[in-house]
Amino acid sequence: MNQYGSFHETYKSPYDATDGGSASPIVYDIDGKESFQKIVELFPIVVVDVWAPYCNPCKMMAVKYENVAKMFQKQHENHLIIFMKDNIEQHDDIHKPHVTVVPTFFMYVHGKRFHIPDFREMQVTIESALSDILQQQQQHSQQMQAPPPPSSSMR
Repeated sequence: MNQYGSFHETYKSPYDATDGGSASPIVYDIDGKESFQKIVELFPIVVVDVWAPYCNPCKMMAVKYENVAKMFQKQHENHLIIFMKDNIEQHDDIHKPHVTVVPTFFMYVHGKRFHIPDFREMQVTIESALSDILQQQQQHSQQMQAPPPPSSSMR
């Protein structure tokens, strides 16, 4: 178990304590439907790699997926995004009904699921979603700081 709840990390960070880097995980396994729902509620963006242990292309894509996750490490540390893996052999009730081939990639933005049809466009898709979320947060922050409009009852 780690800081996010009842799912465990799939990979360790490439940085270890000896080089002064962070020891936080990069990609996490989905541990079940309930814990996954909590993650979707906690993070504005959740990226999921749906895979199977018998799938050789899944194994090849795992390294590329982890590399994409590393590019967004700072955003992960700021609780804007998390990268997860869903083994459809373990949890067939979460993504398996939406998958015809593995690997398949999904992105949840504020809880809404989107299919990422082309892995090569994953980074751009994530950057676009992050940009939208940061812009919304900035607008919300500005609205909270704006002075209230003058009251009509003032003379």
